[in-house]
Amino acid sequence: MDSRRASANPRAGDPESFCSQEVRIKIQGAYHYLRHPQQDIYLAVIYRRDVSFCRDPAKAPWEALIYKMS
Repeated sequence: MDSRRASANPRAGDPESFCSQEVRIKIQGAYHYLRHPQQDIYLAVIYRRDVSFCRDPAKAPWEALIYKMS
């Protein structure tokens, strides 16, 4: 990927979710952390020049985080 093209269209995503002493990414790794029975992602934040989203993760435009080479 050409870093100049990627920086021309910056994007960011940030899920807000449950965390405890036992349920943490550092302990379980991302795969198991996100699939833990206690896990609850309750807010998704996505920002791109043409997309601004801060609501329910089920309604998030996740495709906005995908970099497409043209």
